[in-house]
Amino acid sequence: MKFVPRPFLCRTYLGLVLFLGGLVLPLLSYAQNFTEADRLRMRRETESLLENYVFGLNQIGDASDRAKRWRDDDINNILTNYFESTEVPVYNDVERENLNNESFSALQYLQTIGRLYEQGVNFQYRLNLKNPCFEIVGDETFYFVKVEVSKLLTGILLTDNAMNTNLDSIDIYVKYPILQNRPELVTAPGKIYQITAHRETTCEEVARDTKLSLTSFEDNILRERAENFVKDYAITLNIIGNPLINERFNTEDYFENANVKVYNDLLPIILLDEFPADDYLNNIELWYQEGIIFDYRSVKASNVLTQDDYVSVEIEVERVIRVPARNYRDRQNLRIFVKFPIDAKGEVGAERLTPRIYKIERKEKRIRPKNYLAAGGQFNAFNYFGDLNPLNQRFRPTYRLIRPGFGIHMSKKFSPRLFTRFSYVSGQVVGDDFTAADPNDELARYRYIRNLHFRNYIHELSLVGMYDILPNTGLYYKRRFIRPYVFGGIGVIYHSPQAKTPSEFGAAWVSLKNLNTEGQGLEGGPDPYSNIQVQIPFGLGFRFKLTYRMDFSVELGLRYLLFDYLDDVSGSYVDPDLLESDLARRMYNRALEATSAFSGESRQQDLDRLLADLNGLLSFQGVNGNIYQTFNGYGREGEQRGNPNSNDFYLVSGFHLTYLINVGSSRSLKQRPRFLIDFD
Repeated sequence: MKFVPRPFLCRTYLGLVLFLGGLVLPLLSYAQNFTEADRLRMRRETESLLENYVFGLNQIGDASDRAKRWRDDDINNILTNYFESTEVPVYNDVERENLNNESFSALQYLQTIGRLYEQGVNFQYRLNLKNPCFEIVGDETFYFVKVEVSKLLTGILLTDNAMNTNLDSIDIYVKYPILQNRPELVTAPGKIYQITAHRETTCEEVARDTKLSLTSFEDNILRERAENFVKDYAITLNIIGNPLINERFNTEDYFENANVKVYNDLLPIILLDEFPADDYLNNIELWYQEGIIFDYRSVKASNVLTQDDYVSVEIEVERVIRVPARNYRDRQNLRIFVKFPIDAKGEVGAERLTPRIYKIERKEKRIRPKNYLAAGGQFNAFNYFGDLNPLNQRFRPTYRLIRPGFGIHMSKKFSPRLFTRFSYVSGQVVGDDFTAADPNDELARYRYIRNLHFRNYIHELSLVGMYDILPNTGLYYKRRFIRPYVFGGIGVIYHSPQAKTPSEFGAAWVSLKNLNTEGQGLEGGPDPYSNIQVQIPFGLGFRFKLTYRMDFSVELGLRYLLFDYLDDVSGSYVDPDLLESDLARRMYNRALEATSAFSGESRQQDLDRLLADLNGLLSFQGVNGNIYQTFNGYGREGEQRGNPNSNDFYLVSGFHLTYLINVGSSRSLKQRPRFLIDFD
């Protein structure tokens, strides 16, 4: 099905009939309120859409084996993101030997391109977006933007494998459904509706919009003049701000008038979005003694639009302001709009001072596809190291004590090697003397006798820097298949160690912090510890590319803590008579319990043997006269309970799945693609 714009006369007649019937007022408001700002917005959106569409063709045409494996996914992404449907008719400009097929469906077209690319076909696109054609279609419920495209095809195109060159022009129609009427005209994102062979058609909208038709040569001349004019303006700003010169120029030398609105990038402490141009230059004079410096690092014309009596050139500027005396530096991206008047003969003025700035506004910085934003989830395993782990196997985890955890994260790439990542991770660490200590090991049996255990639910927030060992200098979709990295940073945790009470206290899990089992807070005892602690995360990992926008990672990270009470064990036993409750006196020393409270397994046989080896039980008297029995070396004030010279830490190993949620646009593509796009 080919789209043919409806004649202006038919639309007018239909509109008149509906108006007389009192039914068309809401519909006509679309056409009546369709402004130059709407045209400019849809033009920019169309330019971005088509540029990214052609960029997507490069991915289909990539001849590498890896790209071939994902070709179906790339085709589906292009169909979803850029076409209204898979059945959109696309003019047959690739298989010239099969002239019976005037068009393909969008799906067939993309599949054909992939096949022809492998045969050596080379495509070059040139999109003419200077004056796109706008048409109101479908009872004025959506707009078409028609763009003429010049396309050069070279390669093996004929059935006899003869080399052939074909210069073809096509028209691409982009459809913008209208979602909302004035005061703001809102449209849905544009999608390609049809691609046809080029034919000369006129659009009344464009005819009313443009009085002057610029050739490519004239277009380039105006771009160059506008860029030079803005560079002169930047030099003038530095002359105004130079304390040795301090020469004030008239506002009208560069601006259309003294009231032109200029974005406030000079005095950010003043809560104004913009100044009149004259006030802007006056403020520069106020700062001249401070040595203000304007650095216009990039001045590039991006758009040329013709109006009834002037030509508008949009200049994109990357600007840095520095004030050395105040140690002030600010970087902004600006859009400067320059006006060239059209004289009575229909010619653009040729005098040097003809251009004038009529607007300066802030431009949001384009996200570069090399430096993307990503988010994802984690499935982790937590393993604790501390006073309840065997010292002779410090870095070899006890697998029965590993616990699962989960997390979410967001990361940002800043350079070919450097990322930052913000994470939330939650999981449980556990420790148990009965499980981790061997009663037959001379170095470990004192921990077996001690019979302490704990569990601790951890909630962790961390910010780390990640350094890729192998750099990724290409675009996001060309990142390496495997990328080893190291990371380090800082974080905080919320924790609360717990232990299970003896059976006479109900065999329930209770918080250990408030029991003060090592006399925390008592006179001469250690300070109470906080539930919120600082941790230092560091480690290494391997990141694998699954798809163009998804990574899978395997990571091993240590969390070093700046305290030693993750397990509620650190120093020495305290006199039990000083503890505040019967439960605390039972929990501080578990050496004589016949079962492991953590696992429920019996330890009676080993306990009897160890009692014989250590000459039986020992009795001692507390400060209040109470009598206690224990193993020799366990439970009396000052006897070692933990190791205060070594802080606790835990290990988080896991699998991460990350999705690239913001890869920007393809404008920063430096490599020369086989699908070449060039804007006039």
